[in-house]
Amino acid sequence: MKHYQYICMIALAAASVSLTSCDYSEGQLEPSNNLTSYQLPQGTHDYDDSIQKFYNNYGVYLLYNFTEKYAYWTPSGWKKGEVTTDTTTGSDGFLVTKADQNYVKQQLSLLNEVWFSKLNDDAKKKLLPTMILLCAEVDQMQTKYIYSPNFKMIYVPKPVYAHYNYDNICVSYGSSAVTSVSDNDKKAFRKQLFEEWAQYISEHKATPSDEFTTSVNYSSSTITKPSKPLDCTAVGILNSGYNVSASKDWLNFILMMLLYPESYLTENPGNISNWTSWNTYDANWNAIYDYDTNFHGILNPAKDVNGILKERYQMVRQYFINNFNFDLQSIGNNQ
Repeated sequence: MKHYQYICMIALAAASVSLTSCDYSEGQLEPSNNLTSYQLPQGTHDYDDSIQKFYNNYGVYLLYNFTEKYAYWTPSGWKKGEVTTDTTTGSDGFLVTKADQNYVKQQLSLLNEVWFSKLNDDAKKKLLPTMILLCAEVDQMQTKYIYSPNFKMIYVPKPVYAHYNYDNICVSYGSSAVTSVSDNDKKAFRKQLFEEWAQYISEHKATPSDEFTTSVNYSSSTITKPSKPLDCTAVGILNSGYNVSASKDWLNFILMMLLYPESYLTENPGNISNWTSWNTYDANWNAIYDYDTNFHGILNPAKDVNGILKERYQMVRQYFINNFNFDLQSIGNNQ
């Protein structure tokens, strides 16, 4: 018995030494993604009360003063990009500049006009991101290829209206630019904002339902082989060949409801003989999904030749009505 007690004492001592020898410096800790460090209101402006009220009602932080951690951190890595210079190779990602506080009130008014006013209370509580970061500028790193005198890949900033990153959406127009926003500017802002929001929804709030995922057989060759748009729509998918998945289709159905009225989705698209690809391409040959062309008449028999897309569209639409008390198509119908 004494021998057993002696062994236990040695084991406890060893464990104690092991624990005290570990370095728990704060620099080694991963961000907890806990927002308790934020205290609202962030200032004493006349718009801080509305930011506080928005948080109290919907649990959403509208932040004009934030750290890099809250902009760029994700569980899979740091997403801050770096512009290529003569001495650096640059890196992928994005960059933000915090809003000029003199223009936040007008920025909030713009967000309410194009986004918040379109939602009921349930949608604001259940579908908005944890944080909306109010920025003067938002840039995505764009890849460019230099072929001469030597081949190299560089990164240059491309101004965008909004960017989704894990649990936040960064939005622009927190600057003097908000004082001269045209109707076309609002339309472009709304479109990109909803593209980013749809990604957030599909990854954080509502992943594809079992009913939707099993409504077509994604492992079947009839799904993985088609490449022309009409061959794809015939089997109920919204992308080509091996690029298809339930999650990508789910996202595209969300997007079509947010971006376009139901009349646009169901009307006869006219001559579609030139509809040979889902994508257009930018100057660097990066594929860009062509929403305007692809979704025009996508639920019309001219494109939805077997009616499968309309059935899947109704699945997604009804899912959000049942689970979030919100009809996504109501946004597209109000464009």
